[in-house]
Amino acid sequence: MAEGYLLHIIEKLIYNVGSLMAANWRMRDDIQRLIENMSDIKAVVLDAEEQEGTNLLLQVWLNKLKDALDDANNLLDDFSTEDKKREVMTKHKKAKKVHIFSSSNPLLFTFKMTQRVKDIGKRLEALNVDKRSFKLTNRSLEQRVIHQRETHSFIREENVIGREKERKRLFELLLNNKMDQKENVSIISIVGFGGLGKTTLAQLLYNDEITIARKITNSTINDEMDRRYLLVLDDIWNEDRELCLQLLTLLTDGAKGSKIIITTRSERVAKISHTSSSFFLKGLDEEQTWKLLSQLAFEDVREPENQKLVSISKDIVKKCSRIPLAIRSVGSLIYFMETKNDWLNFKDLDLVKIDENGGNVVFELLKRNYDHLPIHLKKCFAFYSLFPKDYLIYKKELIKFWTSHRYVQSSNESICLEHVGNEYFINLVHRSFFQDFHINILNDILYCKMHDLVHDMEKFVSRNDCITTTREGKHINIQTHHLSFGFPLDSSWHVLSSLLKA
Repeated sequence: MAEGYLLHIIEKLIYNVGSLMAANWRMRDDIQRLIENMSDIKAVVLDAEEQEGTNLLLQVWLNKLKDALDDANNLLDDFSTEDKKREVMTKHKKAKKVHIFSSSNPLLFTFKMTQRVKDIGKRLEALNVDKRSFKLTNRSLEQRVIHQRETHSFIREENVIGREKERKRLFELLLNNKMDQKENVSIISIVGFGGLGKTTLAQLLYNDEITIARKITNSTINDEMDRRYLLVLDDIWNEDRELCLQLLTLLTDGAKGSKIIITTRSERVAKISHTSSSFFLKGLDEEQTWKLLSQLAFEDVREPENQKLVSISKDIVKKCSRIPLAIRSVGSLIYFMETKNDWLNFKDLDLVKIDENGGNVVFELLKRNYDHLPIHLKKCFAFYSLFPKDYLIYKKELIKFWTSHRYVQSSNESICLEHVGNEYFINLVHRSFFQDFHINILNDILYCKMHDLVHDMEKFVSRNDCITTTREGKHINIQTHHLSFGFPLDSSWHVLSSLLKA
């Protein structure tokens, strides 16, 4: 569950539930208690979301809280629907005769809603009491802690597979003093999905600094040589343009020929940094992928004699989407496998689940991408899990889905929601969530698909909320809100009882 997600829901509910009090005075006391309990939980929910990965009981508590909040949202929707029905009936003067047991009977509706408010209130009150056992602290969104990994300049070149071409190209950019004619300091951004090896490339280049400095010195000698520098800003996430400009103001006093290397997962970071040249890093090719896996998975870097195991391991490595960090994590786990059954069981798992046994390296890699998304994009991202892997989704179709589920919001009514939805989509593109783009003649994206690894993470974060089911109705439970069918629907299929309870 994303940090800040439930906080956002609670804030909206407190505002919207509060507006019910004036129109529904008979429920005033129950609604007031509902708001008080949500306010108490709101104070600590951010701390709870940050800790859920290490506390199973806290995960259960958060799932119960999400269910209660979803029911509260559904309650508000029913109030809104009833108001619109009465408005239409009054307009057409059909509200005079209403059967006492009709669902449109105001008294019957009020009675049912009162019971639902009481039920949700009791659940939230119990959750409010239970939260004390977790010793959660009051934390605001501004105090949220996103743990940044620490990096260094040391690297063994013999452990790096591939990237010779990329290294050569970046080396040339570092030596190119004509790259930016206007500024003394040129900025090179290495952009790509997490785990591709952006930091590794930056480490290799930084360790080439002596060679670079010698080449620069041989080509040009002047009084400003001592003021030239090479600075690496690794793993940059900040997309605040003003903060970026303030930092650049402090860094642009170097002599002509100074260079800054930025590594980032966000194309927007590269743009706001006034990058002189952006280098978009891709995955390893098939040969490099297999060589890296062999280096870590097999004794003496030799393929097993059993060709069946070789075939299985090649199927396993496909799950890694040519991402070096994922290949390394999987290769280290394969190294300790002894039987064919171990390999087969391993092959059938999603990579996120595989990684639970390997220190959660891949999981943390993916979750950091997700945690840095703003709230509105987290909802849009999770919804994509309803589509199967390798599904080519049309951009316009996806935006329509988001809009129909009210994930796309705008405070300006004059702005078309499809336009806002397009901005959401481009934002996810800039953060490297999509791949395999098909572009039209106007240079606009028509359709694309999502990285397999990202899809695994997506299924994890959406959990019970967005489910793809089988003919037998597997995975459907009472917490399911969005459902897709992983098989063709025809007249032979019957509605399952589990679906009716969801």
